[in-house]
Amino acid sequence: GGVSCGGGLPVVVGGGRLAYVMFTSGSSGVPKGVGVSHGDVLALAGDGVWGGGGVDVVLMHSAFVFDASTFEVWVALLRGGRVVVAPEGVLEGRVLGELVVSEGVTAVFLTTALFNVLAEWDV
Repeated sequence: GGVSCGGGLPVVVGGGRLAYVMFTSGSSGVPKGVGVSHGDVLALAGDGVWGGGGVDVVLMHSAFVFDASTFEVWVALLRGGRVVVAPEGVLEGRVLGELVVSEGVTAVFLTTALFNVLAEWDV
């Protein structure tokens, strides 16, 4: 069973139905499509690990086609929190750090490379 979308649209959404396809090279270096279901998105966003107020304000800096954007958008919003959208372009440690501080960001997803950039920022 699924949930019909409003407005008379002939769309039925169910946990096992495809939400999006993400293309990745993974560890093989060969591009491949990975299907993500609505249930997969709900499992991530609804995971109890995000409870307790630690995700009240989440920084969104990932491209919306990157799987981290699922965390960046839905985890905070589904809990009544807010999403702070980072400026476009390459983020410098200083810019990212100042944004986190000025906006009161409580959670951020960082790749190792971006973490290293942020760690170089002199607080």
